[in-house]
Amino acid sequence: MTSIRKVVLSIMTIGWLASAHAQHSFLVVSDIHLDDARDQDSILPGARNAGIDTWDTAKTEINHLLKTKEPRFIIYLGDLPLHVPPTAVASAMTNAGVTLKDLRSISRQHHIPLLFVPGNNDSPDSDYGKFSPTLFENDTTGAKAWPAIGSTALKSPLYDTLGCYAAYPLGRKAKLRVIVLNTVLYTWNYHSPNHDAECAAQLSWLGRQLRETKANEQTALIVMHVPVGVDVYRHNTFWTTKVLVNETTIQNNFLDTLARYRHNIMGVLASHTHMDGFKRLYDKEGKFITLLISAPAVAPSAYNNTAIKLVRYNTEKQFTASETWYHPAAATWHLNDIQAPNHQPLAPWMEAMDSTSFFHMVDTLYNTGIKGNNKTLDLDVHRN
Repeated sequence: MTSIRKVVLSIMTIGWLASAHAQHSFLVVSDIHLDDARDQDSILPGARNAGIDTWDTAKTEINHLLKTKEPRFIIYLGDLPLHVPPTAVASAMTNAGVTLKDLRSISRQHHIPLLFVPGNNDSPDSDYGKFSPTLFENDTTGAKAWPAIGSTALKSPLYDTLGCYAAYPLGRKAKLRVIVLNTVLYTWNYHSPNHDAECAAQLSWLGRQLRETKANEQTALIVMHVPVGVDVYRHNTFWTTKVLVNETTIQNNFLDTLARYRHNIMGVLASHTHMDGFKRLYDKEGKFITLLISAPAVAPSAYNNTAIKLVRYNTEKQFTASETWYHPAAATWHLNDIQAPNHQPLAPWMEAMDSTSFFHMVDTLYNTGIKGNNKTLDLDVHRN
């Protein structure tokens, strides 16, 4: 009888260990900035655009990762077309249509859900302009499928004007709610006569989404284009401090909201900087809230290589690894794989990491494998 108990206990232990170490993943693509009329060699690095050959190379790698790594869904974090002056925004929407069609085709070919997040270059109006669903009309045969391919978008009345929505890419039973924010609203450059009201409305909507997430015992993944924190290039916050919501800044309101529901949040995804990396978010008492993972750009520049990201998570819906697949010019794809020891969750490992170690790790990543020694990296995000 004792030996039987030991066998049963051993089987249970093995099963528990297998479950604890079981991992799934999703693929993150961002900042294509396609210039489909040119090859990469004819585009200056400072233009920060991707030539048609670069996008073809990225598509090949995306298809390869979908076949070999089998991620469960894709998130596109914004910025479809090339950078253009204000007078050429309308023509740039043609490039947005090309990338939308290509992304939709990849999603349908692999039978994998794909969620779209609004970027500052995705407004049909202007750079940092208002969101409009008319963006998707540039994908003429697939416009009605957006913003969520293969998954129902839970649109609120705010969607048509602000672009925020939620979705269950794995189905409701999986209890993973992806909350899509349009953080272009929060930037200094966003222009709207209703700026204050729009910012307040989306923050209020976020609070409701997280309340529902907690009430339904779900986990939220919060995704956005422009991250919270400091823009080290412009030496200012990414999000404006001129707009006040409930008598405090947008960043403070956002961090306070996340702090209330931290136990139901997988983490945050953002892009916009074109760089790889992480940020640690803290509440007003200086306690860690959650981890933000920054996704690099498909479009290369003087500071980053063409790259895409695979994020791994465990059965408890905690981040466990960040795999960046990057492509230096005239080379094959390489991997930067950041994971905690023994497949443990990333967040507590990085929270406990001393500032110097965290700085050196992220400083390397922000240049996609090339040490840049940037002493002004924004690694820890606090209330302002």
